[in-house]
Amino acid sequence: MIKSLYNGYFQKSKIFLYPALTIPRGTSVTPVGTHVSWSGHYTESDCKLMCTYHLRLDKEFKAFEKMKLFGSPYFHDFYEVEGDMGMYIFDFQEFTEDWQKFLDGKYSALSKNLKSLVQSYYSTSKKNFVYVDSYLNPEMYYDMYSKLLNCDKKILEQVVELCDKPDMEKETITINLKELKLSGFDVVSP
Repeated sequence: MIKSLYNGYFQKSKIFLYPALTIPRGTSVTPVGTHVSWSGHYTESDCKLMCTYHLRLDKEFKAFEKMKLFGSPYFHDFYEVEGDMGMYIFDFQEFTEDWQKFLDGKYSALSKNLKSLVQSYYSTSKKNFVYVDSYLNPEMYYDMYSKLLNCDKKILEQVVELCDKPDMEKETITINLKELKLSGFDVVSP
């Protein structure tokens, strides 16, 4: 049951897109962030999900990286970025219609397939599951939200969505590639 509303912004790409990678929730390897745009590299129209992870050398991370990141059918590219992090880029062209619905904040209109992946991802957390389910299936929660917002249910039915659109400024990462330091080489100009 929902007793209060979330205040402030939360990363929409992590809630509605990241579960499509089918990485189990609760693993010890979690992304630092997820984004739909990377300043100077990709825009939200490219249908690429960028996930940053702290780069680690331990066996657990290396196995996770090989199986879940590089081994993902959606894996597109990788870059080392500042802060000892890796930028793993996933191609979501297969989800183009869902991607646009996500950008428009139409979470209730996401495909059954993506909704199922999102619900499955949050199924182990009763507290988070009910919030996420309310965003995916708002018609089942209008009564509850109308009481929390102290408004007429009909207003919510007209608005439809119970979660705000993604804030593209917050869904965009600004981070630099890691500088490679070469020493002992003579650089020859052409």
